Amino acid sequence: MLRSVFLFTTISIVGVLSCYFSVFLSALYYHISLKLRKCKDISVIGFDDIPLCTIIEPTLSTIRVPKQQMGEVAAQRLIELIKSDRNVNTKIEVETKLILRDSV
Repeated sequence: MLRSVFLFTTISIVGVLSCYFSVFLSALYYHISLKLRKCKDISVIGFDDIPLCTIIEPTLSTIRVPKQQMGEVAAQRLIELIKSDRNVNTKIEVETKLILRDSV
């Protein structure tokens, strides 16, 4: 799907938000193949802030997700569901953080 976006030359792409590292690599490949200036013509932001984000060049801007907190909240919610006779839908939000690096 990402390939079809980059093959259309009549539209101007200014950024890509990538939920998977492989999508970031695809975006970077097309960025290079279109001879765009590194991180000046297009911005790429990842999601999950894996350690590899700081090793690659350019370093990947990302959204940091509190995985430990999410696991704790999920376990707590599961225990509540097991103890309760009712299944009530609950919206739970955790705070994320934008980590700006070289890819924007």
